[in-house]
Amino acid sequence: MTTIGIIITTYNSETTIKECLNSIKKINRRIKKEVIIVDNASTDNTLTIINHKKGVNIIKNEKNVGYSKANNHGAKKAKAEYLLFLNPDTRANKSTVQTMLEFMERNKDVGAATCKVMLQNGRLDKACRRSFPTPWNIFCHLTHLDRVFPHSKILSRYNLTYIPEEKTIEVDSIVGAFFLVRREAFEEVGGWDEDYFLFGEDIDLCYKLKERGWKIVYYPKTTIIHQKGSSTFMHTKKKLNKDEKERRAEAIKHFHEAMQIFYHKHYGKKYSSITKAMVTIGIKSSLAVALCLNKLR
Repeated sequence: MTTIGIIITTYNSETTIKECLNSIKKINRRIKKEVIIVDNASTDNTLTIINHKKGVNIIKNEKNVGYSKANNHGAKKAKAEYLLFLNPDTRANKSTVQTMLEFMERNKDVGAATCKVMLQNGRLDKACRRSFPTPWNIFCHLTHLDRVFPHSKILSRYNLTYIPEEKTIEVDSIVGAFFLVRREAFEEVGGWDEDYFLFGEDIDLCYKLKERGWKIVYYPKTTIIHQKGSSTFMHTKKKLNKDEKERRAEAIKHFHEAMQIFYHKHYGKKYSSITKAMVTIGIKSSLAVALCLNKLR
């Protein structure tokens, strides 16, 4: 019997965690699953909701230790041969996990895979299939050239928008919202890099897996719904109050910090000092603009 450990890191997730857990409950009974929730010191009713759910193992952190560290806590407790890192703001279809496990069983050289991740507006969550953020890819993404020319193989490389959404493809990186990985591969690379607090850790993990020869695959034969930005306000267009602006500002800072960490770890020695300086300036400029827009929102 195939075994899977489903690890969910929560932080003030009261509006979404119930639906997420209800969707997991519908997984085929022939699949032996263990559900582990790692809570990063939520101050809302998240723990109250979780405590009422049967068959859920809970790890309660005394402070918010970040996404990577919390996921590693959950992975250490899990015993299954596959690990599924799942965001609390996702809803899986009844057959999603079974379909993905069957794919992994057929393809032993695949270290990690994700399904077709859909946003609530019916569009693809572009983060579920990406290329690595090379200096060129970062430039095209931050300057929005990839949005202006979404069908260009040169300019839209980062989010691969020139490739049909229904096509199964090997990619550089998948999204942490639904990250299915073999335990063997996960342990081989040392798990999630805890230098990342929020954002970037999924790209980093994929980079390490590919360095070890594992394939990363986007498999769109099944789907989940992702209420992206429900806790970080990274993607909302609504008018924000003061507290929400502060939370979103923190998320913006973590996002740009993650880009800087990734570049330093994996590309620092591959490019010239001029290229490194340009990347740093680009990231800092993007951060400044994003924070200014957040104040005006």
